[in-house]
Amino acid sequence: RSVERVRAQSTAPVRISVQRETKPGERVVVLGNVDALGNWDMGKAFRLKWTDGHVWCQTCEVPIDEEVEFKIVELKEDDGTMTWEGG
Repeated sequence: RSVERVRAQSTAPVRISVQRETKPGERVVVLGNVDALGNWDMGKAFRLKWTDGHVWCQTCEVPIDEEVEFKIVELKEDDGTMTWEGG
């Protein structure tokens, strides 16, 4: 009889979705305090994908044992200008 060892799940999928009208050359990213969201490093930001209706969305895996903080950021790719969500 064999015994299977199952590794405890340490992350959970989270769907991030935000409605934001953008212009060509602009994108919406998520920055946060965990690896999946870049650890507040813009170079590692989690990029959302544009879909119909100006909805930017994507699913990422976040740790289930940590408090996750994040901000939505609009990024102009031509000059690097960032607009952070308030709050």
